[in-house]
Amino acid sequence: MLSILPIQYIQHLKYALPVVAIVLIAAYACMGRRSLGFLRGIMAAILLVCALLAMQSYTMGNRHGTLWLNSYEFYHYYIGAKYARELGYTNMYNATVVADAETNPKRMVQSIRDLDTGRSMPVAEVLRARERYKALFSAARWEEFKRDIAFFHNRASNSQWQQQLRDKGYNATPLWTVAGGSLSNAVSTDNQGGMQTLVLFDVALLLTACLCAFWAFGHRAAFLLLIFMGTHYLMSHNTLRAAFLRLDWIACLVMAVCMLKKDYAKIAGALAAWAALSRIFPGIFMFGVGALFTFDLAFRRRFNWRCFSFCAAFGVATVLLFGFSVWYTGGLSAWREFFDKVGRHNQDLSAWRIGFKYVFLMTYDSTTFWGVGAQTFFDSYQTLWWGIQACVFLACFLVVGRLHPHEALALGFVPAYFFFAPTYYYYVFLMLPMLLFAGRIERPSWGAGLVYIFVTGIVGHICYGWWDRGFRLFFVMSCLMGVLALYMLVLALIESVRGEPPADAAEAEPVPLRT
Repeated sequence: MLSILPIQYIQHLKYALPVVAIVLIAAYACMGRRSLGFLRGIMAAILLVCALLAMQSYTMGNRHGTLWLNSYEFYHYYIGAKYARELGYTNMYNATVVADAETNPKRMVQSIRDLDTGRSMPVAEVLRARERYKALFSAARWEEFKRDIAFFHNRASNSQWQQQLRDKGYNATPLWTVAGGSLSNAVSTDNQGGMQTLVLFDVALLLTACLCAFWAFGHRAAFLLLIFMGTHYLMSHNTLRAAFLRLDWIACLVMAVCMLKKDYAKIAGALAAWAALSRIFPGIFMFGVGALFTFDLAFRRRFNWRCFSFCAAFGVATVLLFGFSVWYTGGLSAWREFFDKVGRHNQDLSAWRIGFKYVFLMTYDSTTFWGVGAQTFFDSYQTLWWGIQACVFLACFLVVGRLHPHEALALGFVPAYFFFAPTYYYYVFLMLPMLLFAGRIERPSWGAGLVYIFVTGIVGHICYGWWDRGFRLFFVMSCLMGVLALYMLVLALIESVRGEPPADAAEAEPVPLRT
């Protein structure tokens, strides 16, 4: 791991680095396209140092002895993927406490979440049916499962272990399970070097995505992405750090934007397909490219081959990947169970989620709209809710016409914000609007978008000092993300009104339907 700054100063980087980034972004916007080579070199060096410091911040914490490993996240995804055939999506916690009873009876928890119903279940009730859960395993697999559970239990305090077993379980898609299960079955928890290697997959994916950004957008975009990952409030907690393959989908989306920028549309489509099938909701980002293709076809009578190639590759890759996951898991049952589990999970109102839904509800915990009242309120205004969604999708369709295909893909942030309300750490997809703004950083209005993203991170840190994680904090963040979504729409609208041709002639003049 990187070690540039003494550890006692790391906590100050979450404020210092974004401020430096903001100053440099403003300087780039003021300089425009003037050469000023020496000054630009100094600014690039400062950005590089900031990026390295941000990576040091990113790799701090989550240490267990000699391992840099997020035990909480690893437990859910390593165990959930490795034992997917035995546990499915609902038996993880039950089997865990049965294994605990045989290996660590003195540290037993009192209750767990029943993943079938979402309610709390006494451990004593689970233990009365212990043979049912042991029967899911062969004798050898049960012994291995017990060793793995002991590995994670020994790295958690009693309160942390209790918290883990009251979470929402394993929620990855069957396709992700194919990849995650292959890796976790190949690496035993007894293999310390192997476990550390599993942690480093995410770091490698993040660096690969940033290298692609360097290739497609230049050093400024790559370094700013690293600063964002290491300092933004929504990335500051440990959920995505030292975890097991949690960044695969966003790395694929970032690389897809870069590939589209460099005219590798088919590769971009395939990468986007993995992102969509790995987490489902990233599929909404495809809307922009599809809208641009339709807009060109309907209003310009032009066949945009780049968008078509992207969409075709996305469709083919989606079919192949989905088909492979069905074959590998032995049928559609895993996907049915996944959608059933996630469907119930998404119906919950959570204090840790961010999206327009929570602005729509305006549910402070001191109002009658919180809890059951909030869901009732939401259900009673479904017509208004869907009307707003329709307006957002229509607005995105109308303003996308003057964007490049890679910018249209990044514009997917707007429908993603309005239509979904994912848990806060999924807002790592802010990396896509960052690429959108970084591509035109010399324009003050676009550079301001980058500044705004870093400002939201600083505001998040300040609010966290006041309120801790909870509804008030993430309601504020929902409002801030809503401003960003509307700002992106306004910029795209200005481009469409200006009618300026894109800088890339190949994108400006798609092949016409008739010659």
